[in-house]
Amino acid sequence: HPQFFVINPQMQIVNIALPKIKGKVLDIGCGRQLLKERILKQGSSYFGLDHPKIYKRQRSGLLPDILIDATAIPSENNAFDSVLMLMVLAHLPSPLKALKEARRILKPGGLAFISSVENYPEHDPPDNYFRYRLTGLKSLCKDAGFKVIKGHSWENFWQVNACNFNVFLMQTAKFINDKFSNIPLTVLLTLFFYPLTVLSNLSAILLGPTDLVKNARLINFVIFVIVEK
Repeated sequence: HPQFFVINPQMQIVNIALPKIKGKVLDIGCGRQLLKERILKQGSSYFGLDHPKIYKRQRSGLLPDILIDATAIPSENNAFDSVLMLMVLAHLPSPLKALKEARRILKPGGLAFISSVENYPEHDPPDNYFRYRLTGLKSLCKDAGFKVIKGHSWENFWQVNACNFNVFLMQTAKFINDKFSNIPLTVLLTLFFYPLTVLSNLSAILLGPTDLVKNARLINFVIFVIVEK
């Protein structure tokens, strides 16, 4: 996949979070609600929340339970056992306010699972505002009143640049299609670009061990924290 190095960390985040998710769960920025069935199978209850304008871009047949801004959740204090904010902070103009609101509706001792991107091209304009270092996300969560339980970051120099290169190729094909409405040309470009993305991914995997400073986490793609109220 052209975005393998973004998708893979997100799958790992799900595997880390699912065993810890319990009770009444609020998925803020739920999008296509990809975790709904897995959470329900665990015996938890699931509520999806998304912005009424941004949700329409998801092209999902599942309507969120709550359509509202993440800074004004219509719920009483201490209402949820677990909160998800996966890949949503980059799209919020007031992230600290949203985090404080997430903490407000979370029960004491409840956990919030929060992920975002550090290095990634602009997407979903105009609602794309911020990028975060892991230290910055931890600091923001502390400012919101959370206790940071766990933090992790993924990828290295080669993988970050490989994925950005792949996104550039795919966006180029999309731009040409949108501008000229030339389907045959778009198909030809896609057929030409796709092998390049495969080569890019393989090269990044092979070159990964040469990134000797990766433990310093100088360049990351995806960051993730678990925080407690």
